[in-house]
Amino acid sequence: MRLHQFSSTEIILLIVSFVLILATFVFRYGTRSVNLADPFFHFFVFFVMYSVVGRTYLVRYDAQPDSLYIIGFLLVTFLLFSLCVCIGGLGLRYYGKAVSINITGSQRQVLVIASFVGFCIGYVFWYQNFSRIGDFWTVFIDHTNRMDRNNLLRLTRGNLPFNQVLYVSHIMFFFCISHSDRKSTIFNIFLSSLPVLPILIFYVSEGERSWILRHLYGMFAVIVFVRLQGSFKLTLKNAVIGVMLAGSLAVLGNLRPQIQSFIASGDVSVIFEKIDRLGSTIFVPAEFSAVNFTYNQILNDVLSDERPLSYGATYLQSIPYFFPRSVYSILGIDKEPTISDAFGIYMSEQLGSRRPLGFGMSLIGEAVANFSVFAVFILPVIVFSTLKMWFYLAYSRKPLIVLGALTSYPLFFLMNRVSFASVAVNFLQIFCIIYFLFVVGTIFQFLMLRGSRG
Repeated sequence: MRLHQFSSTEIILLIVSFVLILATFVFRYGTRSVNLADPFFHFFVFFVMYSVVGRTYLVRYDAQPDSLYIIGFLLVTFLLFSLCVCIGGLGLRYYGKAVSINITGSQRQVLVIASFVGFCIGYVFWYQNFSRIGDFWTVFIDHTNRMDRNNLLRLTRGNLPFNQVLYVSHIMFFFCISHSDRKSTIFNIFLSSLPVLPILIFYVSEGERSWILRHLYGMFAVIVFVRLQGSFKLTLKNAVIGVMLAGSLAVLGNLRPQIQSFIASGDVSVIFEKIDRLGSTIFVPAEFSAVNFTYNQILNDVLSDERPLSYGATYLQSIPYFFPRSVYSILGIDKEPTISDAFGIYMSEQLGSRRPLGFGMSLIGEAVANFSVFAVFILPVIVFSTLKMWFYLAYSRKPLIVLGALTSYPLFFLMNRVSFASVAVNFLQIFCIIYFLFVVGTIFQFLMLRGSRG
């Protein structure tokens, strides 16, 4: 990464953006404290990180004309204004209200059984996934080929969603035990995390921050909406904890290759060498600039007529993308890549890379790919609709739907860095897994009761 030299116009836009960010918080929360339980808060913070902070550093591939950076920043500024006006006080009537759910003892038992069925399925999926490309333990400990391994797993037919199953099972189990007032929140976090400890350790060793964040955000949603009456005020203490967590995850991501090399070889010097080379920038997540690059590149291609507009096609791709690659193979057709995957393939061809490169996908970048500069008016409507649907589900009073809404809470940060199709598929998978596990849990409960009576 390199430090971006802001022009005088960009400095003015940076000041305007800062004013609009403050105005958004004032307009939404007024004189009240900022509610950290508000999903819009987390969406907005990550949007600012990727679209504003991400402009301070540029990845080495990002070499656009100065005028392009100005136009791009101008659109971000307009979008900040549009979000401020469009979102307004949506969902604030729920401020300070816990989700209303009434789970019977029998239902709680079913959910606990379903959780452990999910843990078993998740670990079997994990084993089967890695076994498709070689001996499981060899693939597992061979950290030096992480990118090759993940690309191979993605392209191989039969890829199983072990990450998603283990995540849903974790939050489901935490959701169940959080209804008990006899135990502390810390104890519940510890107890619910024990079954997923192996996969969490694996994420740390891989530098896989996204799934770590999802587990943290999922538990956070359950805590604030089930135990804290839907309110968690922003205080200096909470802000410091948040900054420390963000810094730790940034370090984990920036040292990812060195950590994997240390695990493989035992040579710790590679880690200290990288720390010396990065200096203070080690606390700046590289993915902010990488995701912002997708926006800059797409905007440049659209304005120079090198990229035809999709007119919403990448959003409609969510439904066909839900089906696994094996279904397409049976039908004899190829599964179309998402806009994020296609961008990675395009850049790998441009740069002569052996493998598809992963940059993520900017929220505004995808919107520009569909609607050009009119994205600043259409994207706030999409965000508004997403938030409204989430609040409706979270306060529906139906246990499984509420659980699904809380489990999908991390998607509000995720939608800033991956394609819309990926977010939509993640959302659908969460609910499908919850209902599937609940049905299996009900069957197991019935068989256990029948066996005890017999």
